[in-house]
Amino acid sequence: MALPSIGTVDSFKKNILFIPVSQHCNYNDNVSFAQLYCAQYKLRYLCIVINVEDNKKLLLDNQLCFPIYALARDIIAAYRPLLEAIDLTYPQYLALLVLWEKQEQSVSQLGDQLDLDSGTLTPLLKRLEQKGLVNRKRSATDERSVLISLTESGSGLRIKAANIPATLLKSLPVSVDELETLRGIICKIRKNIHKI
Repeated sequence: MALPSIGTVDSFKKNILFIPVSQHCNYNDNVSFAQLYCAQYKLRYLCIVINVEDNKKLLLDNQLCFPIYALARDIIAAYRPLLEAIDLTYPQYLALLVLWEKQEQSVSQLGDQLDLDSGTLTPLLKRLEQKGLVNRKRSATDERSVLISLTESGSGLRIKAANIPATLLKSLPVSVDELETLRGIICKIRKNIHKI
């Protein structure tokens, strides 16, 4: 491993190495570099000086992920009383949104649109079936595929749920245009996040 240039190496009684952390290396790399310097200069101890600006990057208030995570929880909590009135959980509501729009869907298609795996989606759909809101049946062309369709009750529930989006919107201190901008940004991030 080639030793990076760190300028002046400050030492105390030639036993301690003080080395500034490189902003271009992760913590383990910086430790490795410091250990190599210790070996080269025959020093017994090392002290890594943490860059103050780097420390600020780890403050909770400076994280992008936390307000998004907290907002998602808050929004789901705001939906809860509205959905309890029609005996639905938030994940069940999302599944019905897809079915109200596209009618019959396979479990795989629903999973792709809701970003849920079959282990999470299957119990959810069974519960909706128990409530009499959906039917599940094997595909006539592919026995491995299970098709989900709305019952009459499931279709009728759409009328009762029609005012939920508008009711929730009224409780938010932002405009429709701001929400559309936010949604566009979130969709852009989600589309590219897996490329990181």
